[in-house]
Amino acid sequence: MGARLDADTKAHLTLIRPFLAFKRMALGLTQDDLNHMLGFADRLVSKWECGDRDPSCFSFEVWFQTLGLPSKEQVIKESYEYAKCHRHRLGAKRSNCDC
Repeated sequence: MGARLDADTKAHLTLIRPFLAFKRMALGLTQDDLNHMLGFADRLVSKWECGDRDPSCFSFEVWFQTLGLPSKEQVIKESYEYAKCHRHRLGAKRSNCDC
């Protein structure tokens, strides 16, 4: 079993999960496509995106790098920017958003 995510990353997972799902879809990838690219078990990406399971530290790094994001810090930064524009997708009232 891989190392667990650090506390800082775990604290941001609520925002990171929908952002990484958005990035995956923007690249035209299904969850199955990404599972195959990562070499991971079926439905693992689904479990990560839905919050049913947390990725290991290694799996998290491979996940975001496969989606074209260079660092954990960049993932957290872009997740917050995504959440500011897409709060309505995260359960809040719709904001001024182009989506």
